[in-house]
Amino acid sequence: MLISVMGTVSAASYTISEVEQLSTGIKSYTESHGNVPGYVDISSKNSTTPSFLKTLAKTTVQLNSGSTAPVTISSVAKAPSPSGSATGTLYKSEYVTVANNLNSFINTNNRAPNYASSSIGNIRYESLVYTYSKVVDFYRYNDRLPNYVTVSNVAGIDSTGVVIDNVAPTVSNNLASGSYNTIKTVWIL
Repeated sequence: MLISVMGTVSAASYTISEVEQLSTGIKSYTESHGNVPGYVDISSKNSTTPSFLKTLAKTTVQLNSGSTAPVTISSVAKAPSPSGSATGTLYKSEYVTVANNLNSFINTNNRAPNYASSSIGNIRYESLVYTYSKVVDFYRYNDRLPNYVTVSNVAGIDSTGVVIDNVAPTVSNNLASGSYNTIKTVWIL
């Protein structure tokens, strides 16, 4: 028997370009809705937000080391009780360290953390998603990691998600090939 659940992992890995596009989508979504999305989907590859936090943290660490290799999509359980309200600035060395710590925590516990410790206090789970989306979005447009990132307090997750459709449509028509000397009606299919 096969059971399928929406929002579970559906593909092996994201390219860096896909992570960048999804990061831009999460950043825009969060800024317009005030919450992070519940899932992300690009090219029929989807992740829950906890799984995508792992992708963001791993991508940040990889980009810091100069790697643009695809990032494996992992199944990660949600944070059971998000907490923390830290806001402020994290400089590059610290947000990379926090990303490493996130990866270690998720690998050990197979779930997203409720918060991450930092010099500005405990950064809530949802704020981590938004923060690392901003980091990777910056990389997308500047081809480098930012020198710092501003952490904002985000305290909610929506059930809707970010879907990026980057697959070109297939187009055909009903007209046989050839030359015509009269006006023809063409149906684009």
